[in-house]
Amino acid sequence: KLVADNPVEVLLFEELENAKNGFKAYDVRIKTPEGRPSAFILTMPEKDGKYPLRLSFMGYGVNTTAISYNDNTISACFNAHGIETRLSAIELIQKYPELSPYGFSGEENSSNMTTYFRGMAIRNLTGLKYLKTLDNWDGENIVSTGGSQGALQATTVAAHDSDINFLDISVPWFCDLGAVREGFMTGWRPGFAEGLRYFDTVTQAMLVKCPVKVFAGLGDYVCPPSSIMALYNEINT
Repeated sequence: KLVADNPVEVLLFEELENAKNGFKAYDVRIKTPEGRPSAFILTMPEKDGKYPLRLSFMGYGVNTTAISYNDNTISACFNAHGIETRLSAIELIQKYPELSPYGFSGEENSSNMTTYFRGMAIRNLTGLKYLKTLDNWDGENIVSTGGSQGALQATTVAAHDSDINFLDISVPWFCDLGAVREGFMTGWRPGFAEGLRYFDTVTQAMLVKCPVKVFAGLGDYVCPPSSIMALYNEINT
């Protein structure tokens, strides 16, 4: 509702040089209702037409944003933090030391209103709201995809926007956080806190209505297979 009630306002729409042949690429910022803007690299075919939309989200870290080209597709690769998309990882870490490590503060995670992952979700949903206004979107097809933390983001967006019609995630992170209290493997992630319940990838998966593809690593000690199976068992599509 917070995102839905916030009017779309473009803060930056800058065409990038040296885009792949046959495509245009843009650095985009969209104002959010609170905190940093939504930031992503947008690519689209040069040829006029109506195209499906593909959202991609990146794993944990303070990283430069990937540029993704997909044939006959509008593609948007999101920066999780709403910061510069074209600086190197070293430059970003130096400029934003407060982001290392982000999301691991027990005090922030004690409330769903203060956890870092709330702002991340707001940024991603705001960016999608803008993308659905593009004249060359076909008005029907949206794929949401990502791995690890990107899978958390892709699932959250799919949970809260019914226009997404396919969710494609790999080694999803942040799943079944409370299971550590029952003796399950923790993996690498923030410690369980009450404020994280809402943003748990399993909680989000329960709300997804579209078809889902999940790729899991059964020897994964960062995103443990038990947590991914919990997610799988809660998908109702």
